[in-house]
Amino acid sequence: MPALVFNTCCGCIELRTGCLIIGYIQLVLEIIAAIVILVALIIGGVAASGAVHVDSAMVGYGGYGGDSGYGGYKPIDTAVQGLGVVLIVVFVIMLLALVLALSFTITLLVGVHKNKRGHVMAYMVYATIFLVLGIILFFVSLSVNKNAGSIIVNLLSHALNIYFLLVVRSYYYQMNVNGPAIFSSA
Repeated sequence: MPALVFNTCCGCIELRTGCLIIGYIQLVLEIIAAIVILVALIIGGVAASGAVHVDSAMVGYGGYGGDSGYGGYKPIDTAVQGLGVVLIVVFVIMLLALVLALSFTITLLVGVHKNKRGHVMAYMVYATIFLVLGIILFFVSLSVNKNAGSIIVNLLSHALNIYFLLVVRSYYYQMNVNGPAIFSSA
């Protein structure tokens, strides 16, 4: 038996139940994140469309009011449109990553509910890859952001993700190894 295999989740819950709790919490958080990203996409779309016109008096650029030769558009409007386009690109990439995460979370839940080792293994591979990428990004961000609170939150987040991955891995090893292989996706 490999090292770091647990018998329970959090010391008192069966591994299967712990995996289901982990999966459903992830599912809810991913759905909430999807809603937030969709709202941000709408805001970025409105900004990119030019429907938002920033009043120069509000941003401290006096002298551009009324009919000053800019045809109602102020130089700040193009900056808002550019920001809107950047927001759209960033949030579309985030939404695609979230769809990937959502699909693997559902794969974990199906694997645990239907006792399919292959599904659980697929989730573990995905989770390991994104955990390693997250840790690499954390160390890269240390060169830019040296805020102690941010560092502590990131460290706790990664530690929790490692623990959750170890719980899922422990359940994977506990699953029926000698049982018949289940190849159907239903």
